[in-house]
Amino acid sequence: MSAADIIIVILLLYGAYSGFKTGLILEIISILAFVLAIFGGFKLLHLGMEYVSKAYDFGSFLPFVAFLVIFVLILILVNLLGKLLKKVIDWTPLGVLDNFSGALIGMAKWALAISILLWVMSGLHIRLPDYVVSNSRILPYITDFASQVGSFISSIFPSFDSFVDTLEELFDSFKP
Repeated sequence: MSAADIIIVILLLYGAYSGFKTGLILEIISILAFVLAIFGGFKLLHLGMEYVSKAYDFGSFLPFVAFLVIFVLILILVNLLGKLLKKVIDWTPLGVLDNFSGALIGMAKWALAISILLWVMSGLHIRLPDYVVSNSRILPYITDFASQVGSFISSIFPSFDSFVDTLEELFDSFKP
């Protein structure tokens, strides 16, 4: 096992540990909270601007501040409800299943993050030394993970391909 493999394994184990602590339900709810906070921030922007402008004068920053206040409030509220749901689930036999599935999701998130980092490094022409790549058993699997996830996302959302193409064009502009 190479040094790169050891680092990758440590990061994946950390992802599994944090996912186990969080659980699948909270992982999903945190993503949902983020999406709801963005939509809610835009939908309630006029009300937020009205409320914030009565209390403070932010001038041209008023829309940004109002959006931020609404975003944070929705994020906190949805996450608090998620934690309450998590406590209820932990009292049932499903709590163990929630924790173990959270560990798998946590490990997958870290694998995806490492894979995206390697993809960005490759796009920016930052190469890992040959001795690191040639002796690694895990690196080839991790390197391909982001492209496999990207293919899956593209099968559901075809417009994702254009996003990837835009990133690749950006990387091409960094060629030495």
